[in-house]
Amino acid sequence: MIRISASVLLCLLAAAGLVVPATAQVHYHPNGRPWTIQARSGPDAEVEGWLYNLGLTGIRVKLIEEEPTHLVVGHVFEGSRAEGKVRVGDHIIGAGGRPFQTPHQNGYGMKVFGPEGPIADFAAALERALDDDDRELRLELLRDGEKVGARLEFARRDRRFSDSFPFDCKKTEEAREKLYAYLVEEQRQDGSWGGPIQDVFAPLALLGSGKREYLKAVERNARFHGKNTTREGAKGGLVNWRYMSAGIVLSEWYLASKENWVLEELQEVYDFLITSQYTDLSQVSEKSRESHPHAYPKNAEQKHGGWGHNPGFEGYGPIAMTTGQGALVFALMDRCGIEVDPERHRAAYAYLARGTGRNGYLWYADEVAGHQNWADMGRTGASAIAHWMSPFKESRKL
Repeated sequence: MIRISASVLLCLLAAAGLVVPATAQVHYHPNGRPWTIQARSGPDAEVEGWLYNLGLTGIRVKLIEEEPTHLVVGHVFEGSRAEGKVRVGDHIIGAGGRPFQTPHQNGYGMKVFGPEGPIADFAAALERALDDDDRELRLELLRDGEKVGARLEFARRDRRFSDSFPFDCKKTEEAREKLYAYLVEEQRQDGSWGGPIQDVFAPLALLGSGKREYLKAVERNARFHGKNTTREGAKGGLVNWRYMSAGIVLSEWYLASKENWVLEELQEVYDFLITSQYTDLSQVSEKSRESHPHAYPKNAEQKHGGWGHNPGFEGYGPIAMTTGQGALVFALMDRCGIEVDPERHRAAYAYLARGTGRNGYLWYADEVAGHQNWADMGRTGASAIAHWMSPFKESRKL
């Protein structure tokens, strides 16, 4: 039996989320961003910009300020169900016999985030179509100023999400299996997936699948971390991110496999993270006082216990995201039998506590911008998992 821990469970949840129809609002700008940004690889590399995915239809769309209830078609994939029926430039103004009436919201923050608008209405119509016997989605289009209709047909194998999504959902299971296979196919010869972020989530997703056929890919990535992250001279460019990635993956691989070679690599990662954690004003470069005067610590406590992009205090110094990962790495290493300095570990949790509002959100560093306001979820999630896995009872209560 393959055992998994909290950081792997995080990837299972992320994998489940990847198969949900896109329903979140986006922050678009007058200069055309993000619609003008193209993917460099993958199926969407042919799409003419960063556009919304309308799922099984093969359509990609963008939102516009002038018509907030319209979906403007920016791409139709060849061979898709929409090919020959929907054109680039069409405005989708209704689906499933219902016109879109709720306008989308644009911007960044709690007041505008949410699923409301034509994207959510389209997703609901698509789900209804996949549940009907005729398995057909009727679209109402505005083309060159005139209303036209289109009908998209779906096969029996095209499932809808179950009401219990993502649990007990065949469509979710099928999508996950495709994602696992894709990750294995995309793994590089050296065992990596191309960067510190991918080299955490990809192996943990495969490990979290619970399927033995993916263990070789996970081991290859673990050995990549052991061979490349801790080698002499591998200290350039955002190095703390790479060491955090290595610490998480190597710990999870050891907990799953109990292979002894991992412990030596983990010790090297631990030794480096101890040197790269900011704990003393003497680590602050005078250049930081000139380049980032507002971030320069005012006292010995500020920024204490955190990690930034690079060792010690560089530029604006430690940040919450890498510190959340650092606390998590130490918690995982503790479970692997690595002797972790409790004072250093507690210092990381103290940093996170200083940056957490009374409502539970973690801000950018170790200061709270607002106790009732919203903050990005990534660092809040990393901190929550680190606290959940903490060896200290007082930390698990936070």
